[in-house]
Amino acid sequence: MKWNVRKQDHRRVAELASALGCSPVLAWVLMNRGIESPDTATAFLHPSLEQLRPPEPMADTAPAVERIIRALDSGETVGVYGDYDVDGITGAVLLCRFLKSIGLNCIWHLPHRQKDGYGMKPGGIDDLKSRGATLILAVDCGISDFAAIDRAREFETDVIVIDHHQVADRLPAACAVINPQRTDCPFHGQPLSGVGAAFYLLVALRARLRELGRIEDKRHNLVAYLDLVALGTVADVVPLVGLNRVLVHFGLEQINRGARPGIAQLRRVSGLKVPALDAENLSFQLAPRINAAGRIDSGEVSMRLLLTDDEREAGILAEELERMNQTRRQVEERISQEALRRLETRPELLDRNAIVVSGLGWHIGVIGIVASRLVEVFNRPVAVVGVHNGVGKGSLRSVPGVNIFSAIQRCEGLLEAYGGHPMAAGVTMKEENLPSFADALDRAVVEVRDDSVGPPALEVDAEWPLARCDLALVDELARLKPYGAQNPEPCFCARGVKVLWARETRGNSFQIGLGEGAAQIKGFAFRLGAPPEPGSLIDVVYTPVRDDYNGQAAWRAKVRDLKPT
Repeated sequence: MKWNVRKQDHRRVAELASALGCSPVLAWVLMNRGIESPDTATAFLHPSLEQLRPPEPMADTAPAVERIIRALDSGETVGVYGDYDVDGITGAVLLCRFLKSIGLNCIWHLPHRQKDGYGMKPGGIDDLKSRGATLILAVDCGISDFAAIDRAREFETDVIVIDHHQVADRLPAACAVINPQRTDCPFHGQPLSGVGAAFYLLVALRARLRELGRIEDKRHNLVAYLDLVALGTVADVVPLVGLNRVLVHFGLEQINRGARPGIAQLRRVSGLKVPALDAENLSFQLAPRINAAGRIDSGEVSMRLLLTDDEREAGILAEELERMNQTRRQVEERISQEALRRLETRPELLDRNAIVVSGLGWHIGVIGIVASRLVEVFNRPVAVVGVHNGVGKGSLRSVPGVNIFSAIQRCEGLLEAYGGHPMAAGVTMKEENLPSFADALDRAVVEVRDDSVGPPALEVDAEWPLARCDLALVDELARLKPYGAQNPEPCFCARGVKVLWARETRGNSFQIGLGEGAAQIKGFAFRLGAPPEPGSLIDVVYTPVRDDYNGQAAWRAKVRDLKPT
């Protein structure tokens, strides 16, 4: 992979470092993130709850708030319609918990990935209506689910849509549509998650109830719910800048207080022994376990885990999620290996612009993960299709420069249904159309490809020798946390580094000893293949990370890439 080592004006870096009282390295990284003024940098490095106050509420907030208050006054039952991923589950839990806390009778429904597919379905509306719901709040779904909302209208049941996905040419016929993607929304440009959008609706609801004298100022503090917001925001990989950065910062504080039994028990079964969880722990340890329920069966186990206040029940549910996650890993690995074997036996598929691989009975809950893994291997768009009863359901993942949603639009004559965005999509087709779809996708990818977008490059913050890195610098750089989309971990390049030793570990990973002058640094790498030979000289891209193993503080090099010097 190509390395793009960022350049900056040394004078401007020095000025920012002086204004902030920080090292030039931190100032350099801030400027690489587009944070160039002292005021902007100070706000970035010192998140405050005041930064969460929006200048205006989202579009349709007022009618949504008034409808919820009317439901409260008339003793209605409110149904919450969530989704089976972490964002949809945390959004549903947030709404249920807060609405119950102010006195509403609240029930919930989650779709089943295998039985229902994505989004709101008329059957889910039927379920909530049969249990007495007269108002439905849809979170992380609904913006394009016209049929389901029309079903609710048949029952004279109002729907409030709280979504963050791309807005279609028209809005659904709901009594309110809360979505920061709306061009008429004051939040337009704020890339909130679904649970983030729900949080801001509740901010407005709480403010209105206080105005009416219905709740006391210090009651029902929404800060206590930021752990849920942080989980959903990180898991949905929305940019961790602006409001999202502040939401996750304070959400992590709530998580590390250990107040919510479900999250505390999930942390236990994940084996996380670090003193404080960060966004990476949410992304790679907690979120996959919450997602596992919806991938393997139903998301209801995860929903119940985050709803319960009983420590014993939370422990039982967390153990169940851990078993589901182990099953998910096994199924994912089996399908990945089957897909690779099929590609090995049919090398002509690797000559295509897009790879389409299918299998009978492949679990549709994991094929998206498998597609992502194959994209990493082959660096081109991939469709992985599971065939069940003559119907193929596929997940597609793309590469920069190829809008995969535009590509499948050119194949729509072969599809029963499709949806997605530029980097990921889903399709449904008859099994007999699979060969034609593979041919059509191969042609379509060429038609939509933006040749001005080169192959992916690894963005490197600066050249910085290993010998000049120390624990103090690592701790200073940690002020940039939480890391995520648009605020990645800082990484640096060191050249002519000697490999002192190397030891392979599981999954194409390894540990390594690196020498530069008198400095000797331990490092590790994930999924980079075989380690380099001891004694060789390499150029390395690394992220310095803190290691407190056995109570001994040190820094380690997380190796991102390497090549011979």
